[in-house]
Amino acid sequence: MGWGSHDDCCLTRLEHDMMMKIGDDDNSSDVTDVQVQTDDASFQLSVQSSTRRFNFDDPRGLTDDEYCLLFSLSKDDFNELIQIISTSGIRNSSNRSIKTAIGIYLCKPRLGLSNHLLVCMFQLSDKRTNSKTIDSARQAVLNNFVPYNLGFGHVTCQDVIDHHATTISGELMCDGGGSNTAIVVIDDTYIYIQSDIVVVDRGFRDSISVMQVIGLGVAMPSFLDSKNQFSAKEANQSGCITKVRWVVETANRRIKQFKYFANTIQNSSLIYLESDLSIVCALINRYQPPMATSKPEDSEVGQKIMKLLHQKKNSAGK
Repeated sequence: MGWGSHDDCCLTRLEHDMMMKIGDDDNSSDVTDVQVQTDDASFQLSVQSSTRRFNFDDPRGLTDDEYCLLFSLSKDDFNELIQIISTSGIRNSSNRSIKTAIGIYLCKPRLGLSNHLLVCMFQLSDKRTNSKTIDSARQAVLNNFVPYNLGFGHVTCQDVIDHHATTISGELMCDGGGSNTAIVVIDDTYIYIQSDIVVVDRGFRDSISVMQVIGLGVAMPSFLDSKNQFSAKEANQSGCITKVRWVVETANRRIKQFKYFANTIQNSSLIYLESDLSIVCALINRYQPPMATSKPEDSEVGQKIMKLLHQKKNSAGK
């Protein structure tokens, strides 16, 4: 997902002192002072005129930072998304354009707002109109964007190796021989290509035998069970796994920048949870840089770690 240079445009940077200011002559909107909180009561909205406050159809209507605030996308990314979605069944209507429909929908997971506030922000006639707009936009994104940016159909094993693996993970998980091995870190149930290595947490202990049967190598932190402490080998292996699994927290942090997923999700919304999460993850995959990137010193660091581990192993065996 490509924030790229927009990484510093995240919600925490812009969420203080933002408020709508309506232009009198050019009908554009400049979001300058809106305080975004996780509950509706603390979202302060200044209504200064009956003019539409968010105009996504006007190229000058919102700045790049404001697009980043509202959607976690740059203006160019948003426009590309609209181009992709415009080939779907969603159409412009008398009440809103395709851009407005997608904009309203994306505001919901990004800002974690209720339908009532979305009605107010976008000056829709009622909650029913808003719900129809959101449903249409959700289905359009789900059907025409998600399949090409999420799941096993949108990426090959070689893509994972070339663009989503680090040198240090190859050193630690494959003892230096993992230059052409896909190393996948999981925190839920996934399916992976045979002969890849899967790094899991202890919650997957009952699935290890299944993964091994289909040809996957499995690396998981050790259990103490009835022991007082780990052996040197177990402790070292767990340390290597921890070194690789940091990407899980990075993924969770990216998802939770969409405030909807950082909050408690109401039972009435569970029917849409899978769809909304799939859309957010697809946006992250498409528009943000890979989470796992190698540094020039990674190979040297990995080799040093493995050398120390082998030295300790040899010393323990004497």
